[in-house]
Amino acid sequence: SSLHRTNQANRKADQLNKELAAAGYPTFPQGDIARTLGTSGGPVCTDPDSALKKAQWLAEQANGAAGPGIRPVIADRQVLDAGALVIKVYCPDRLQDYQDQIDDLKTGDTVR
Repeated sequence: SSLHRTNQANRKADQLNKELAAAGYPTFPQGDIARTLGTSGGPVCTDPDSALKKAQWLAEQANGAAGPGIRPVIADRQVLDAGALVIKVYCPDRLQDYQDQIDDLKTGDTVR
């Protein structure tokens, strides 16, 4: 059963890398993805559209300062779309809810 899970995790990691490459994103070592996301997507797929995860994610979209200097930033759509690819591979049943949440956000062309 351990070998089966490892093989399945590697197949999903390979699928994610193919999706990333097709969308023009960099790929990652297959073993790193498999160890991080396993067969189920791990924390990415654990209620990705919950209010708490959305609040945490929005809080991370900031300028990097601390305390009174912290300011929100306009996220690049590429970041959100890369997250959607992970959800598409590991928990496709949650993709529409994720899309609905990110479609409401103001995004910009901020990644160089």
